[in-house]
Amino acid sequence: MLKFPGFLIAAVLILSGCAGTEESQSTDELQEVTVKSEGDEILAETADFEKAEIRYEEDTGLMQLEMYMKDQQMMEEMFGERMGQEIHFYYGDELISSPNLLVPIEGESFTLAGDFDEETAEQIVEAIAQQAEEDQE
Repeated sequence: MLKFPGFLIAAVLILSGCAGTEESQSTDELQEVTVKSEGDEILAETADFEKAEIRYEEDTGLMQLEMYMKDQQMMEEMFGERMGQEIHFYYGDELISSPNLLVPIEGESFTLAGDFDEETAEQIVEAIAQQAEEDQE
């Protein structure tokens, strides 16, 4: 049986949100990744992320996105200031997850789980990678 640190499990559970029921973006054009507060304030956009990776929970097969922000302090402030609140993750106009933050998120990345499909997850990874590449040029 695999053992995971308690904080890792807590972070995954906390960031497991309800996802929108809209159909996936079915366009070849990559969309903006946006994080918004309960009051619809934009907290982060595609350019704020360094990279994203698709991961699968071994026990359940649940697909997750491991999200890395460029500015760790920005990430800690974004999450820390919103304890007990929902934050909303969008890909284009599609709500992909609305986790309720119950514990502080620290470290270089966070795990985002939701009811998004593999195609949407791949598009998010690609959108962030493309933006990061453009930022380096």
